[in-house]
Amino acid sequence: MKKIISLLAAATIALTVSGCAAQTQEQATNAMFDSLQRQCTAMSDGPEAQSISATGTAGIPKVNFRAGLTPKAAQVHLISAGQGPTFTGNQYATFEIEAVDGQTVKSFPTSSGVVTNFDGTNPITAELKENQSSEVNLCDALTGFRVGSRVAAVFPLKPATASAKVNSVVLIVDLKGIFLPHATGSNQPAASGIPFAVHVASGEPGLTFPSNQAAPAEFKQYTSIKGAGEVLKTGDHIKVHYKLFLWDSTHTMVEKSWGNAPFDTYVGKGNITGFSKALLGQTIGSQVVAVIPPDLAYGANPPAGSSIPANATLVFVIDILGKY
Repeated sequence: MKKIISLLAAATIALTVSGCAAQTQEQATNAMFDSLQRQCTAMSDGPEAQSISATGTAGIPKVNFRAGLTPKAAQVHLISAGQGPTFTGNQYATFEIEAVDGQTVKSFPTSSGVVTNFDGTNPITAELKENQSSEVNLCDALTGFRVGSRVAAVFPLKPATASAKVNSVVLIVDLKGIFLPHATGSNQPAASGIPFAVHVASGEPGLTFPSNQAAPAEFKQYTSIKGAGEVLKTGDHIKVHYKLFLWDSTHTMVEKSWGNAPFDTYVGKGNITGFSKALLGQTIGSQVVAVIPPDLAYGANPPAGSSIPANATLVFVIDILGKY
């Protein structure tokens, strides 16, 4: 009896330990994206969308459905489920897409510029937002689906004239990747002698500089938000949002990506040394504040036509949104 009890105890301990196992990187990344509130309205499934098939895993899929497919309202159907993070809307996404006329079952030509090859040579990366289109709304179509999913969506189209027939477009979309809209993670304590990142609901940060303090002579940085994504390494292709300030008497902001497309760049390539140094080793989802002295910035030769003076100390606040 004692032997049986000890075996049961050992099994219980094993189950407890396995239940407390640390998240994998994939699980941590998924949880970070899944924590975002939905910004677009997920479309409903329906019989017309369910009737669409798309076969083939390499190259442009073969799409089949009955000619004259015209639902009363847009519909979406999950063909195959992915295991990646969930798309929630108002964010950049990378996807492959095939478009087919709902009346004739004829594919749109590649010259239309709206379809891709499904082989990685020309995927589309674009911001998908609420109310972006009154008829073909990819944000609504993809909301709630995970990266790696293939979906079929059908959209009724308004006729060009009163006498014209109602048409529709069928889309097959492979969701390949998504980017955060802003840094997402746990807030970190401020660091002495470095401007403090101010966080607001929109996600766009501000900076508060230390009072009556001259710019430091050496590189400094701190992570104001710690994301749970992958660690960045040299050569990673990434998207970031940033604001750039001068550490001068007025702490002037001279550049920002917020309100425009995120900055598309590579870690360790094509940027000033201090910018790359600030990114290397950070995690996706993080926000970093970096103070960059002139010798790691532009020194005596700032970009022509910019508002950056010679020998300026730069301060960046950078949100790491994701990588390709």
